[in-house]
Amino acid sequence: MGKSDVSNISRKEFLELSGIALLGSTLGLQTLTSCESARTIHGQIVGANHAIGHLLRKAISLPIHQSHQTKILIIGSGISGLTAGYFLQKAGITDYEILELESHIGGNSTFSEDEAVRYPWAAHYLPIPSPENKELISFLAENKIITGFDLNNLPIYDEYALCFHPDERLFVKGFWQEGLIPNIDITEEEKTQIGQFLAKMNVFKAAKGNDQKWAFTIPLANSSSDANFTHLDKISMKTWMEQNAFVVKPLQWYVNYCLLDDYGTSIAETSAWAGIHYFASRKGKAANAKDDDVLTWSEGNGFLMKLLAKNQLKNIKTQCLAYQIEEKNGGVSVDVYDWEAEKRENYFAEQVIWAVPQMLRPYLIPKQKTEFIKEFSYSPWMVANIQTIPFDTGRGQALSWDNVIYEGNGLGYVLSNQQELRQDQKTWQLTYYKPLVDTNPVDERKKAIIKTHEEWKNEVLNDLKKAHPKIEESILKIDIKLWGHAMIRPTIGFIHGAARHEAQKSLYNKIHFAHSDLSGVSIFEEAFYHGNVAAKKIINHYANSYLDTFS
Repeated sequence: MGKSDVSNISRKEFLELSGIALLGSTLGLQTLTSCESARTIHGQIVGANHAIGHLLRKAISLPIHQSHQTKILIIGSGISGLTAGYFLQKAGITDYEILELESHIGGNSTFSEDEAVRYPWAAHYLPIPSPENKELISFLAENKIITGFDLNNLPIYDEYALCFHPDERLFVKGFWQEGLIPNIDITEEEKTQIGQFLAKMNVFKAAKGNDQKWAFTIPLANSSSDANFTHLDKISMKTWMEQNAFVVKPLQWYVNYCLLDDYGTSIAETSAWAGIHYFASRKGKAANAKDDDVLTWSEGNGFLMKLLAKNQLKNIKTQCLAYQIEEKNGGVSVDVYDWEAEKRENYFAEQVIWAVPQMLRPYLIPKQKTEFIKEFSYSPWMVANIQTIPFDTGRGQALSWDNVIYEGNGLGYVLSNQQELRQDQKTWQLTYYKPLVDTNPVDERKKAIIKTHEEWKNEVLNDLKKAHPKIEESILKIDIKLWGHAMIRPTIGFIHGAARHEAQKSLYNKIHFAHSDLSGVSIFEEAFYHGNVAAKKIINHYANSYLDTFS
């Protein structure tokens, strides 16, 4: 490339080209190591060491050690809980506490880091938001992820945050192709159906209901209630595709992959409304990015989590199990077990935000009617973080951010340190994802718990070897994390059923609920939305109380 060429490329293009050049130059390391003897692959199953049942039995056997009083208590420090605290602070309310069961904050946006790299343990990207999602856009602008707006008021995104290219590839028939829709050796009929399906999704993307709302949008609560669209919740995505003659194998595989990736639910179990929502809801616009570009960082959505938490750390207490909640004496009493100090405590709050999964409500709030909670179903996941030395990445499309194996046993892997620009990278960090869907979620959780690290390691290796036969020679470490209830499942009838709407109702005007499972879709935007809604309820409560005082 000549000097004039360099001067004409954008900063983002330069960064991406630099990153590709870095990966290319490090491939030479493989030549130096390929003749070494087989490596010992280290690793472990990471996560909490304490069973909740054991903690609970211990807690109720102890006397109350200490009582606390706070205006607002938030239970859970995932994205919804942190978002609630973020908006409370913006309204000038600082008298609140956040309790977290784990020894770290972040929920599904948790991450790890060492001296070499940061990497996610679950959520790892944020698609460019739609213009209507103004509060999320404001948050991104406040934190310089959006660096400004052009003359058309389109956001200009930080080029370090936009996913570097190449962004995705698919291994099929021994070759890596660009993009995730199979396009190697497909028939004319397959090509026709894929084109027709994508065109149909674009029609849904532009559709509005008789209430003039988008048929499918994010946050999901802003979608149309027009029965012409909501009736799709009554059948599966697989049934809808068959009814519309979208039956060829490559297309059905692709749609099934997408739904497993975002929902942890197969094409046969996902409601058609939720399935179409995946393709038709995102309407992002940007001045310096394509509409379908995503924002990502080495630590995944842990980057966003840190931004939400940065001014709240003094309000957060970890290793605290909230195990009983009841309305009492005009407020809310919450019994808590501090499992680090092994002490039972009580918190008395005027208002409570419940920012943990709804499945726990029957156990923590025993006096409420909770029959509807049975409709909430969660998918278990296994995530493996794999540290390697650079290896032969295969024929065709270059190593990308997202690398998927056609008809693989998992969802492939993300190159977590693709966004890093350091010139001294000697290792790659692969984050491998696998929703556990072979049987029902309950049985999958039981099977997952009893598997050893060795068994999980072999399962991951057997899948990766389909695309990288010699990858085992390059792996240094494989750590495994199990998520028993990783994502709410948008099963048939759930999105527009009564249970999800019933769960969003506050109790006693004092206990408010905020979690992505209230949407039926487990994504950052929905957690952010529900955290914001819960905070607004409390902000309005105190505003109205203030007005009542002077009326």
